[in-house]
Amino acid sequence: MTTTIAPAVATCTTLLFTWIKNGKPDVSMCLNASLAGLVGITAGCDALDAVGASIVGVVSGILVVVVVEAVDLKLHIDDPVGAVTVHFANGVWGTIAVGLLASPAAPAGLDGLFYTGSFRLLGIQVIGILAVLIWTAIMMTLTFLIIKKTIGLRVSEEEEILGLDSTEHGLPNAYADFSPAV
Repeated sequence: MTTTIAPAVATCTTLLFTWIKNGKPDVSMCLNASLAGLVGITAGCDALDAVGASIVGVVSGILVVVVVEAVDLKLHIDDPVGAVTVHFANGVWGTIAVGLLASPAAPAGLDGLFYTGSFRLLGIQVIGILAVLIWTAIMMTLTFLIIKKTIGLRVSEEEEILGLDSTEHGLPNAYADFSPAV
């Protein structure tokens, strides 16, 4: 049940949040919000009750908007589909949410901070997040160094100017609406 609550609540929250913030709802952001809710609830789907899943959904729905704007507008990182927000930010949030919102009455029977006052599970979750972040940073660095030293990370200047649609895929344009008329 929790796996259906969080995405629905995240979508509704994003709809309302973008409507209030921008004066109109943002449909594409709502689509990402449903994914954000799914990612957010994944870590705790057997550890949270309906209230916890709803809280995960609300936070996921707001987080998806705030982080997309931070990544795009503040950090100027090109993330056209919001993958960093959906997977990274909401994955971290969902993992922390287990430590905060795990209910002893849920199937997993874990002791979250808000239900039992115990910081133990939250500490374990934070250590897990840090371990994954460190492992990922090390492996990404090594992988990209190997790629840079062997085949290179960039295409040639000529390929960049011509566009990868034609040089890599043999297409005049990957977007049918913008293809030249034949």
